[in-house]
Amino acid sequence: MSSKAANALKELTAHNADPVAGNKVFTASCNVCYKVNNSGYEFSPKLNEIVSKLPKEALSESIVRPSAGIGFGIKAEGLR
Repeated sequence: MSSKAANALKELTAHNADPVAGNKVFTASCNVCYKVNNSGYEFSPKLNEIVSKLPKEALSESIVRPSAGIGFGIKAEGLR
């Protein structure tokens, strides 16, 4: 495990998990682009599919620094 991934995992596990608070954060910030189960929009990859594709270290890094690993071909478009 790289030191960057280890630091992200350490930072992430330093917090107590609170599913209710996490759902509020997802609903307020993330579901505009992401979909988990039936909540949110499919602008970006489905998060429940990413979990099966990435190792734990990469998931931790993505949670702590979400902009660090934007996939090729994914970009935001402005609408007028």
